[in-house]
Amino acid sequence: MDRRARKRQPRSLIHRSERRAILRGALYKVLIEDPDWTRTSGRPRFAEALGTCFDRCRAWSFPQEVAASVLPRVGVDGRWDGHAFVPMPWAQSEKNRRGTERGVEAARNVLREVQTFVRRWELPERDSLFDLWRSYRRWDLGRRENPNCVPVLVAGWFPESPSGKPVIRPESSSSFRYYPDRAGLRKRVRQAQQEVEASIVRQADAFDAQARREGWTPIAPKSVGKELEKGARRLYRHLTCRMTYEEITQRESLVQREEFSDTDAVREMLRKWRSTLGIEGSSKKRKSKGEPEGG
Repeated sequence: MDRRARKRQPRSLIHRSERRAILRGALYKVLIEDPDWTRTSGRPRFAEALGTCFDRCRAWSFPQEVAASVLPRVGVDGRWDGHAFVPMPWAQSEKNRRGTERGVEAARNVLREVQTFVRRWELPERDSLFDLWRSYRRWDLGRRENPNCVPVLVAGWFPESPSGKPVIRPESSSSFRYYPDRAGLRKRVRQAQQEVEASIVRQADAFDAQARREGWTPIAPKSVGKELEKGARRLYRHLTCRMTYEEITQRESLVQREEFSDTDAVREMLRKWRSTLGIEGSSKKRKSKGEPEGG
């Protein structure tokens, strides 16, 4: 298959929640590395702030049964109100209700610590709140086996599938009369394979159209690899390092390994990233120093 034919081939689709997780994972990686941090940045390293946040969370003791049952209920605006939880069958049972009231309140305090961290670092609250909560629990459990377990931030997502659980049922190929000619038989085998493949692709195309209507989109060639790293680095510099679009462009032009880009390209890429992740635009002037402060 030549290059043009490959370009015409339908690309795989991913759900918007998985796409957001891919972008968050790339952003978290850059944040942990914090490559542009200096002693004059006016803020702590992200990894140090994350560790401080987890230590604060650990000060609130609660049973693992509660931790496994608690998830914040995020509103339609993408924010947790600091109180509501997703229904917890285990904790809500009459047998366990009284014994878990204190634990649930402790878990609520932990989530408030997490929410404060998410907002301070301008992370997408709807998803990062869950990411921080799960990453904290993983770290807290890991410390029992390894006291030196290092805090990390991992992007997670709940696997989605198109509604209706569509099933592809390959159609059978047309029958043909047997004749002891192996060359002719191989030709009919190839024909049968093409017929079955065509029926599968035809059904897949119809399901693709349905999936697109539900928010599934193609994996763009430039959304992975170097472009993904570039976007994450730009968002890190814009949100965390408080750089303007012009400053990001100037910084990139000084680093030989980074391809040349103009300010409009930087602005457009960051607009798409913020839109996909659900990060609101900031009206305040970007600065190289200042917030976020602390953990």
